[in-house]
Amino acid sequence: MSTLVYRLAFFLSLFGMFTFGAIDMTRGVAAPLMQSGWHLSYLQLGYLFTINSLGYLLGSFIAGWILDRFGISACSKAGALLSSMGLIGVLQSPNYELAMVSFAFVGTGTGVLEIGVNGIVPLISREPSDNSRRFNTLHGFYGVGCVIFPVLAAWLMHRSGNWQSGYWLTSALMITLFLATLFFPYRKVAPSKESPVKNTLKVTKQHSPWRSPVFFGFATALTVYVMIESGLASWLPTYMVHVHRTTLHVGSLYLTGFYFLFTCGRLSGQFWVHRLGEYRSIYLAGSLLLLSLLVTVCFPSTTVLLMVAGAGCSVIFPTVVAIASHAFPRNVGTVLGILFTAAGIGSLAINTIIGFLATELGLQKAFWIFPLLVAFVLLSVLATHLLDNRRRTAIEMAIRDTADYPI
Repeated sequence: MSTLVYRLAFFLSLFGMFTFGAIDMTRGVAAPLMQSGWHLSYLQLGYLFTINSLGYLLGSFIAGWILDRFGISACSKAGALLSSMGLIGVLQSPNYELAMVSFAFVGTGTGVLEIGVNGIVPLISREPSDNSRRFNTLHGFYGVGCVIFPVLAAWLMHRSGNWQSGYWLTSALMITLFLATLFFPYRKVAPSKESPVKNTLKVTKQHSPWRSPVFFGFATALTVYVMIESGLASWLPTYMVHVHRTTLHVGSLYLTGFYFLFTCGRLSGQFWVHRLGEYRSIYLAGSLLLLSLLVTVCFPSTTVLLMVAGAGCSVIFPTVVAIASHAFPRNVGTVLGILFTAAGIGSLAINTIIGFLATELGLQKAFWIFPLLVAFVLLSVLATHLLDNRRRTAIEMAIRDTADYPI
């Protein structure tokens, strides 16, 4: 019975990540029509997206506490409810002010729900390799939503002549997810008796994430990594149009290619990350990302490597999350909440940084920041890897010292 429940729980999480990708891409495609329908300036449109991001930061920050205090069920239901209310509010908003409130609800809800969706993985994983496989597959489904929905949402909006058609579809997905959380038996999802999580809870009590440089190393690496991924996703079409003089259609194709290889890398990660090793996989993917970006900024004719950068981005985020959640099994909610909040901060920061650099130096020179950020991520992960090895050695010694006593 538990195996079936675990599979259903993971399927529900996959559906959730797919829905997140759908929401993010639909928002981008619908933006010009929203701007026209509500008679917004670029600044007002930017405020809508900013309050959505701020809501996500708030949601992901408090979700760690909700998960640790009330459990995975409360976290998932609350997030799905808030997201559903927000999306319906966006659809029904007659003016800009109500749209702002609705976008805040969407952001907060998805922040809470994303922690619940990710929190399932450590509960149903029996060993670190299960953790990394499932996290890579899970975040791969976000990429599936990102690949499918720009085309699907654009087609729906073109057929209907309004932006609401795309949002009706994403609202239907979120409401379906909310109904699923209402009826899913979360009480049956708990760490397996064979799981090392139960066997190490006592000895890891003293290794709180708040007192561990390893945890802050993970948070730093993810913050900077998300600056890379989010920055490329946001600025790649603009870079192609203004620096390489392509059409917007060609620039969009580069973004689609980036996300296609990004998704392929994440979905394939379940087959090779645990075999190669989690840290080695990060070093391999990061090296590919660094090489592709460095060659592109040095030799502008090699812009096709900007799509290859998607493959380099693929496994870094979910693999770091997998390592961190396994490293602190007693505080999974807190760990996920802080890591995703740090990621949200990185996403907010990069757009301001790129905008400033592009204004002062030009967009072509501004793109030099990306290989520099990749190098920083690799150095951060290397330093954290060394600290994590010391921490694991200390835990293994503690386990051996308490082996004769019941835990």
